Amino acid sequence: MHFIGIISEEKEYKNIKNELKESITSQKLNIINLNEQTIKNYSNIKFSSIIICKEIKNQETYLENLNKILKNAKYLIINSDIKIENLKFENILLKIITYGFNQKATLTITSVKEEEILIDLQREIISITGKKIETGETKIQIEKQAKIYDTLIIFLIKTIYEL
Repeated sequence: MHFIGIISEEKEYKNIKNELKESITSQKLNIINLNEQTIKNYSNIKFSSIIICKEIKNQETYLENLNKILKNAKYLIINSDIKIENLKFENILLKIITYGFNQKATLTITSVKEEEILIDLQREIISITGKKIETGETKIQIEKQAKIYDTLIIFLIKTIYEL
């Protein structure tokens, strides 16, 4: 069982979880929303991935619990278009993957059309089983109401967990 923690707005969390509902049961993924109220309850769980989709408020206990979780995680996936402060990465061994419109992000968007986006994996990443995922562009069909950031997160989860 792989635990994936998502720090996001409730609506974004539900969109991602809904999009991955088939994979959640068949691949034994457990997606958990880590917010200010719940993070302390999950601080002793070993997450395989932490995804940060929104700015983190500078709350000392929240940051302490998040840093505790990060010490045991394998992946940290961060939206490169948001500002993140006060996260301590000392003595933490994890793979950091960035996504967003930022040209230096690991996964970025090269083209946006009405019903599709073209994304570019700019650096090789390693899947949960150790498989190398090569760089390159991928075309993804999206629905008109779909959020592009959610689509990037879903792509990364499917790639990392080989879904």
